[in-house]
Amino acid sequence: MINRRWDGAVPFGERKAREIARKIEAHAESLYRSHFKQSEEATARSCSRLLAKLTIEGGFKGDETTVKTVCKLSRDWTKPFKIKRKIAERETDAKAHFDTSLPRIARTVEGMNPCEVVYGDVHPIDMLFQLGDGTTIRVRLIAWSDHATRRLMGYPMLFAPKRGVRQKEVVESLIALTQDPLWGLPKTLYLDNGGEYNILGKIEDAMAVSAWPGNAKPIIKAKPYNSPAKVIEGTFAVLERHLSRLPGYIGEDRMNKKTHSVGKPSKPFDGTPAELCERILEGVEIYNATPQTGKGMLKGRSPNEVYN
Repeated sequence: MINRRWDGAVPFGERKAREIARKIEAHAESLYRSHFKQSEEATARSCSRLLAKLTIEGGFKGDETTVKTVCKLSRDWTKPFKIKRKIAERETDAKAHFDTSLPRIARTVEGMNPCEVVYGDVHPIDMLFQLGDGTTIRVRLIAWSDHATRRLMGYPMLFAPKRGVRQKEVVESLIALTQDPLWGLPKTLYLDNGGEYNILGKIEDAMAVSAWPGNAKPIIKAKPYNSPAKVIEGTFAVLERHLSRLPGYIGEDRMNKKTHSVGKPSKPFDGTPAELCERILEGVEIYNATPQTGKGMLKGRSPNEVYN
């Protein structure tokens, strides 16, 4: 009914034993449903306490040590109920749910042409950059990533505090993309869900009658919290490893900033805005020229090699 030790030691009838088993199983499910990070250890301890209480109330005669021994449940006993954590995840952390739990379709690169699908997103770069008066400047990268080759094109932007990327700058970066001889007009743009990309809906009709035949879906907007659908999110993670070598890089964890000396504030980037943008674009070029090892779709080649 519960486990061999409890079944062998507690002389209850089948009906009472089943009733107790249902109660502690329901308790385990409720614990996992309450928090998607609920641990097996904590669940086992809580269910063991409830089992001991129900066992004593049911008429089991034994001292405290015997009851604790007989009613101790293991982590393995709780595992069949862990699936309920997915419910808690869905209800409390939509991003984690979309990132890890939803089934999804993977796009292959076989047979695809460059610029057939191009992802667009804005990436915050964790650089500390200050003006002469001490004003901290925000650093953003309007980025485009080609699905077939994994190439990245960047458009760095520096902003005053409380200012973000505007639709005008997204249009400027797209124009730069289309005018670059190694890029051109994408067949399909797969865009972030942010409002700065709304203006691109106005060019959808023009893209539908472009040089790409059968262009049924020129622009696709990603669903909220659906970052795995945008391959560019993985590209950003690789790019950050290259940018982390730059002076002034502090990393995304503001509570654990990268510093030159323990206990001292981070040093900002020592250079002009133009120099910072140039260094960021160098990081983009390093990414494009670096072979991608592992089990990725590029099979050990760099994005530039795949394009060539």
